[in-house]
Amino acid sequence: MVGFTAPDSRYEPRAGWRLTLAQWAEQHPGAPTSWQHQIGVYWRWRTLGGLSLREAWRDLNMDPAVARTALEPSPDSGLVPPELISRLVGRSLATSINPESTATVNITRTPETELPDADKVEDGFTPPRVELSRPALYQPRAGWKGKLGAPFNATSWLADLHIYWRRRTEGRMKVQDAWADLNLSPNNADSALERNNEHRGAIPPELIGRVVIRSGMPNITLADIAAIVIYPERNI
Repeated sequence: MVGFTAPDSRYEPRAGWRLTLAQWAEQHPGAPTSWQHQIGVYWRWRTLGGLSLREAWRDLNMDPAVARTALEPSPDSGLVPPELISRLVGRSLATSINPESTATVNITRTPETELPDADKVEDGFTPPRVELSRPALYQPRAGWKGKLGAPFNATSWLADLHIYWRRRTEGRMKVQDAWADLNLSPNNADSALERNNEHRGAIPPELIGRVVIRSGMPNITLADIAAIVIYPERNI
């Protein structure tokens, strides 16, 4: 049964949940007080915002009543991210908000026909696979923000992204403005996407589509770029 089953505390994610949450992250559904809207906010923070699970859940500050609603049977049952379900169930049982409270939940294994779990995805950008009807994937490496500290090679793509990230964080520039000022070369964009790159996965998630376009990677369409599924940062 898709969704949460209370008697045996079991959770089965809905088929295609990552694709749906990618849409929710871009355009939060429903009213701000709905669980769907709040999960959309949470997933945006986890994927595009680069927040850790603990940070995103703390900042979301979901009310216990909203958490209980998320566990009730509905057409959207099974769309709570599996990584969050134990915390959400714990919140649903509470009368006050404690970001550290959890509950034991048995999670059904992801079917082979679904997008792979994070432990089966390589760091970095994975092009779409037409034969599997699978969209492009992007898995940020653990600690990617630390990789954007002062780089050794001042002409490398990592140096370029160091400048970009400083403009975004210290300069408070918008994504489009910081990207326009950066003027990343196609060669450096291509290098940033190389599979054997030791820093693979250090591209800020918010920038991955722009870097792929700039690289001129063959056989990648704008539709492919729009459909990139971004995973939360690994191991945090």
